[in-house]
Amino acid sequence: MRLGHNSTIIRREKICKSCGRPCYPFSKGRCQPCATQEDTTKRMEKEVSKMIVEEDLSGLIEDADRIFSQYIRLKNADERGLVTCYTCPTTKHYTLMQNGHYIKRSNLYLRWDERNCRTQCPACNETLYGNMIEYSNRLEKECKGVTDILRDEARLVHKPTRDEIRAIISEYSPKVKELKKRLNK
Repeated sequence: MRLGHNSTIIRREKICKSCGRPCYPFSKGRCQPCATQEDTTKRMEKEVSKMIVEEDLSGLIEDADRIFSQYIRLKNADERGLVTCYTCPTTKHYTLMQNGHYIKRSNLYLRWDERNCRTQCPACNETLYGNMIEYSNRLEKECKGVTDILRDEARLVHKPTRDEIRAIISEYSPKVKELKKRLNK
């Protein structure tokens, strides 16, 4: 069968590779309904797997945050689990305190860096937005020049891989368990 006037293209009926019915091939040896259905299904599967991968990354980040935060709060706690805020004299149980960041956690390069994180009470960390002046002064007293180094490193753009985040989780999980054992004695 010829198509249109003066056309040299000859279309012949063939068997559809998907459904096995005779048809005029539309795409990759398939009839139009089969091609449309299979291509749509394939696109949808790709989107679903992409969503699962994205959710997996956010879940890993959440786990890493939880473990790292526990470590920061526990490492400065005494045998009763009490820890003092880095920027004010408030002392509370480590479970009531927070992991404060000098360079905010939105910076993924420094988010899980021990030089950047200290235990803070909710009032300093949330209400006073980290109490940055006091935080900076204390960091400088601990280690001269660290605030400049952290600000320079904050300019680095970094998107951690799943393996890097898993490494953080596997590095700090045993440390948290060890510190919790110390509290239970």
